[in-house]
Amino acid sequence: MQKKSIFIIVLAAIVDCENSENEPKSQQIKSSIKGIDFSNQKPESPDWENVKEHYRFVISRSVRAVDTNPNEGQHTWESRPDSNFIKNWKALASNKITRGAYHLFSPQVSGAEQYQVFNKTVTLKKGDLPPILDAITNECDLNQAEVWLDMAAKDCKCDPVLYVDENSIEKVSKKFAEYYLWLDTPNEKTFRKLKIKYSRIVFWQNKKDSNLSEFSEKVDFNEFIGEESDFQDLLIK
Repeated sequence: MQKKSIFIIVLAAIVDCENSENEPKSQQIKSSIKGIDFSNQKPESPDWENVKEHYRFVISRSVRAVDTNPNEGQHTWESRPDSNFIKNWKALASNKITRGAYHLFSPQVSGAEQYQVFNKTVTLKKGDLPPILDAITNECDLNQAEVWLDMAAKDCKCDPVLYVDENSIEKVSKKFAEYYLWLDTPNEKTFRKLKIKYSRIVFWQNKKDSNLSEFSEKVDFNEFIGEESDFQDLLIK
């Protein structure tokens, strides 16, 4: 009985290995291009030299949504630049780390107004990632997000990236089929399933709120999904 059990386990492992090798390319996670994202919450500068040794790209929050009236029962939102963004944005360029900037969309503020804040805050150059928009909360108006995206696409002459999770990806990708997706899910099985359905997924945020010795704040871990040539094609020209 014991020998039979061992045989079954070994056979199952072999079959699983063969299935992995024969898995269609569209289902494979082929990435050695790893990165992180963070929110610029701390004034301390990360050790960028050490970051560069392990990560190819860093995505930094540039603009945040601020509720200026949180205790009055009626929210009043504004888009404000992160105070530590510019310092870190310049440092990323100096250290030759591929950089990206994401904008946390504000409810009740027009897409045009918000894009002007982003455009004044972020100077995108050749070799940077396209503009990234996080507008997944239910309070965000996707029609106004569309204004932001269209303005960003026109300025950078590229396709922006939309941050999504398992709950928002269907709605967001249906409205913005032409734009890239950055998927937040810690579950690899879920990621594989969604990647098959949504081919525009290019980034996978697979672990959130993690400690990294180079940072005094929590960071999220990410992977670019594709080959080196795909990564280069994504960058601003």
